[in-house]
Amino acid sequence: MLNFDTVRTLSVSGPALPTLPDGSPALLLAAISGEEALSTLFRYDLFLTTPLDMPEAEAAAIDLKALIGTELTVTIQLDGMGEFVAGATGLTGAANIGAGTREISGIVTEAGFVEQMNRQSRYRVLLQPWTALMDCPRDLRISRSCGFYFYLDTSWRKNGQRG
Repeated sequence: MLNFDTVRTLSVSGPALPTLPDGSPALLLAAISGEEALSTLFRYDLFLTTPLDMPEAEAAAIDLKALIGTELTVTIQLDGMGEFVAGATGLTGAANIGAGTREISGIVTEAGFVEQMNRQSRYRVLLQPWTALMDCPRDLRISRSCGFYFYLDTSWRKNGQRG
């Protein structure tokens, strides 16, 4: 397992992510697991948690159907992509060489409730690239490659209904 020497900040954003009344996100990225390789589509499992101050009943009732088929972006802070600052005294100009971010954008193809623990609800979301939709059959038959709610939502939109 890869262990980093420095703490790296993870965050997730997207237009369909639920928010609290004060505007802060209702789902926070706790962990990410997945794979990507040349000539293959990436698959990332995002493990999202609710804030500690969110009431347990609300935390367990987040509408996951609203996330299916929407875009999410994961931002990871990185080392090794910064720029030298000329004219800075001492090593301060080179202190953050490497500071940068990596973004992974895709669509949510699956979402599910994992558990409720320590006053927080935990959810799992599968993030894949847009091209993963080409694996889905055109006649919208249920298959293992795409989740049930994705098909239901797509079918309803095709027929002018909302779920």
